[in-house]
Amino acid sequence: MRQSFFCVAALCLLISLTYTAYAQTGPGAQASEPKNIAPVNSNTTKSEPKEDAEAARIIRERRANAQSLLISLASDAGSFKDQRLRARTLARVADALWETDPERGRTLFRRAWDAAETADKESQQRLQEEIQQQKAKTGGNAAVSGPPDLRGEVLRLAARRDRALGEEFLGKLKSEKQQESIEAADKLKSNPLNASETQGQRLNLARQLLDTDVERALQFADPALGSVTMDALDFLSYLRERDAAA
Repeated sequence: MRQSFFCVAALCLLISLTYTAYAQTGPGAQASEPKNIAPVNSNTTKSEPKEDAEAARIIRERRANAQSLLISLASDAGSFKDQRLRARTLARVADALWETDPERGRTLFRRAWDAAETADKESQQRLQEEIQQQKAKTGGNAAVSGPPDLRGEVLRLAARRDRALGEEFLGKLKSEKQQESIEAADKLKSNPLNASETQGQRLNLARQLLDTDVERALQFADPALGSVTMDALDFLSYLRERDAAA
């Protein structure tokens, strides 16, 4: 994984250097030269155009080689099994190619988004499994670090290059959130004992506070105890164990 990132960084740097060199030796550079130039030998003036043409040719070749390597890397990224690596590689190649080939860059950004979407779903699934494992060990408490937001990374790079593409990705995120809300509502209807996400978070916090401050735990839990849910019943059961007087 690290080798691929180094490769992308090196290729992007190479393209940047070729553009810089071209800007310094290309036609635009002549406009910045002073108008009052001392007379020079005629042999020197004849050789300068040839040298400039040769330098420009070398720069074009280097830029073409760098672009070819980036395109090849993007093609190889399609076979990466690690979706996170695939998404990040495609996004960075798309960003590097944008100045010379925006259409290809746009296509690669969309491929990066698809890979990031898969990676985010896999990360969320692993996160939920880890949370359940920790809850089983600790009796309800879980402290895990969240996974990286791959779609957020792709979105930032794409939006910087193309507003329309950024809006397209934002629209996909919005549609996904709406679908998740519908599924969550259907889940609650099918099993009324399931707590909502906000209720579950509140009761989980209250359960953690029971170990140190029963009164404060009850203050946080109270808004979620108005309906009968499995999380509420679990909290009350744990409360009874911790404080028989309750």
